[in-house]
Amino acid sequence: MIKKILLGLVLLFVLAVIAFFTPGVFSGDLENETRVVVEKPRQDVWEKFRDESKMGEWLEGFKSIKIIEGEPQTVGSKHRITFENDGQEIEMIQTMTKFDKGEGFAFNLANDVMYSDIDVRLVDKGLVTEVIQKEKYHGQNVFWHSLFYWLKSTMAENSLRNMNSFKKYAEGA
Repeated sequence: MIKKILLGLVLLFVLAVIAFFTPGVFSGDLENETRVVVEKPRQDVWEKFRDESKMGEWLEGFKSIKIIEGEPQTVGSKHRITFENDGQEIEMIQTMTKFDKGEGFAFNLANDVMYSDIDVRLVDKGLVTEVIQKEKYHGQNVFWHSLFYWLKSTMAENSLRNMNSFKKYAEGA
């Protein structure tokens, strides 16, 4: 009887492991798009994004950003960005891949867990600006890739929360 229970538990564990890892093996990168409308002209929104000293006012968990290579806000420049999550510091290397003055920017973020490509576009709508952020995440191994698959709605909610926080900050409220 005990052997059957143990065998059943082992089988249940194996099935749970298969269920967890299968999406990570067969799914592509996690992609997300977030849009917010900021009640400010595009140039004002651009200036708010460029002010790295204020990132902690709207970016959840942000602690610091330090240039480690190149000139700030130029293609190819690299920054070390530090976040805090549940008391743990997380460092990422940001590499600027696009910088279109007044219109948007794109960058890659990487660490030993993941890498991501993030593209932010500012669309002039007269007295307001639509901010469109496209993200693509990839886990550095099958465990992280699988975990991101299961957390995709949480990651999308975090992006929306950060963009809404940016909107509030940019509008001065």
